Amino acid sequence: MEFISDNVAIDHIDVKDFAFKITTKSSVDDLVESINNIGLITPPILRRKAATRYSIVSGFRRIAACRASGWERVDARIISEDDNDLNFLRLAIADNALNRQLNVIEQAVAVSKLSVFYPHDDILLTKESNAVGLTINPGLIKKLKKIDSVPDALKNKIATGVIPFTIGLEMADLDESISMALLKIIEALNPTLNHQKEIIRQIKEIAKLSGVPMSQIIH
Repeated sequence: MEFISDNVAIDHIDVKDFAFKITTKSSVDDLVESINNIGLITPPILRRKAATRYSIVSGFRRIAACRASGWERVDARIISEDDNDLNFLRLAIADNALNRQLNVIEQAVAVSKLSVFYPHDDILLTKESNAVGLTINPGLIKKLKKIDSVPDALKNKIATGVIPFTIGLEMADLDESISMALLKIIEALNPTLNHQKEIIRQIKEIAKLSGVPMSQIIH
């Protein structure tokens, strides 16, 4: 895979194409300050979509920070559109994973996107994931796939540690309305991990013994 360095007009970059987006962090205040103080150290990686149009392979926050800083153009590493999507995704994951520790939701997003290319082979998916910088095993692969199915609002809480990974996995088995109602309770009470488990366990048991939906018990 060959790169061409170029100075690109930011308006020519499709910032809404999230095909290769891995990061869950939306705020760019820290990057804006860094870019304003010392400039853009690592150029983003872009995919050429047309003669003067690009999509982002890696560097979504860097592009957003440059826009927020009033930049009209940005130095970037350009890849030809002729390569395949799997190679672009590998590059996106590796560029993120080798530069920082991915949170559990970012790992889930990466695995979910890779699984499109390995839909029925978790062993091969595990090997591919580790080859691009993720340190995971087949058992964790299944859990990451599961956690990627929860609502975005819950993903944000798991990514920031408000909801522990183990609790998120339990919520993934529940209807979205119930998991979101539980999220409100946990945020209001701020219980320990063991208390969170106990709350969910008791709600399930009471609902089963009473023969009523969990949503009614939560209400």
